[in-house]
Amino acid sequence: MLENTLKIILIMILAGIIGWDREQHGRPAGFRTHILVGIGSTIIMIVSVMIYKTFPGADADPGRIAAQVVSGIGFLGAGTIMVRGSIVRGLTTAASLWTTAAIGLAVGAGLYYIAVIGTVITFISLFFLSHIEISKKKNTKQELLCRFDNWDRDYYKMICEKLEEKSCVIRAVKMTKDTDSGGVYLKFLIDCEHDLAEAMNSWLPGLEGIIEFSWSEFVI
Repeated sequence: MLENTLKIILIMILAGIIGWDREQHGRPAGFRTHILVGIGSTIIMIVSVMIYKTFPGADADPGRIAAQVVSGIGFLGAGTIMVRGSIVRGLTTAASLWTTAAIGLAVGAGLYYIAVIGTVITFISLFFLSHIEISKKKNTKQELLCRFDNWDRDYYKMICEKLEEKSCVIRAVKMTKDTDSGGVYLKFLIDCEHDLAEAMNSWLPGLEGIIEFSWSEFVI
């Protein structure tokens, strides 16, 4: 009884360390969520082991119930993932929830060394490596669609200059007219850094003539 109590206290500390980092980054799944995931998976593992020990003659596999945690935690992690255009957020938090569940299973099984080392390495990955954002510097193909009510060729030049200023390479431009509203749509196919799509939300609304815009990753 005492050992199981210590297991739950230990996972509360270990999961809390990981959850604290996510809380500091303002993620949907933060401190309390990670603790609950860790405690839940630990209890499941404890129950699995106790069933195996209580009914030694039965065909009881201590890993059978615990295995469902690995797949089941994916549904909870999916709730933290948000997609906006070509930007996907929440994958790291979803992965941290999945890892926390694995650490909880390790604690429940009595594999304390693996649980502690796993927590330390996970925390280092989240906290100390968070500033290494290689993926944001990756060049991607983006499709930018802008709508104008009153068309002026200067608007086109203005957008092109702004994109080139941001080190974008314009591969193609297509203009279409909306016969119903009389508006004009400009579609740009550009090569740019992955994080530019986010930056567009700040400087595109300030350009003259643009009524609305949208962007997405261009898939060939």
